[in-house]
Amino acid sequence: MKSKKILEVCLSPDLGGLELYMSRCSNELSKEFELFCVVSKSSKLKDYLDNALEVFELKRKSSFSLLSSLKLAKIIDEKGIDIVHLHWTKDIPIVVFAKIFSKRKPKIVQTRHMTMTRFKDDFYHKFLYKNIDTIICVTKTLEQQIEMFIPKKIRPETKTLYLGAENAEFFSKEEIQSFKDKFKVKDSFMISLIGRINEFKGQHLLIDAIKELKRKI
Repeated sequence: MKSKKILEVCLSPDLGGLELYMSRCSNELSKEFELFCVVSKSSKLKDYLDNALEVFELKRKSSFSLLSSLKLAKIIDEKGIDIVHLHWTKDIPIVVFAKIFSKRKPKIVQTRHMTMTRFKDDFYHKFLYKNIDTIICVTKTLEQQIEMFIPKKIRPETKTLYLGAENAEFFSKEEIQSFKDKFKVKDSFMISLIGRINEFKGQHLLIDAIKELKRKI
């Protein structure tokens, strides 16, 4: 049976959890499928895509670029792509129009990492989501948001797939106690938030919540 050809797309210039997850997907999918990648020319991802058969670069100036879509459509047709997998929400217009312009009309799968906070029932969003086949949500709450905000008639199939962690290990009781002893917190209840430090990640909200908990308890 001929192996399917998958094109991973991420034109984000950053190197955070979303982008690194794209690289993990690429490395895992390359074990079973013919895997190609498209990143932006300013991308920091290039060094993390060793297992791709080929990595293409696109210049991205805005959320929709006709030239970028035409170039992506050419890659889809020349490489015989069956499935386009995108991660960054801002790439949706470029990928959807690339599908429209291409001769192959590949399936589009989006892994959605960010929350959805408003209805997508205008003509433009209906057109975009009608051309996406599947949305993979990284949390169950996100899947519920998509079911709430995207009209059922044009809503893609949704699935929840947690990001997970590689080589997860549990700390022993002795290691936990040693950590608490080091910071002299005795047997306090401990909370952790994992992510880069900036306002969008909400560390300040956690600090405010802990302050409120201390006031109440």
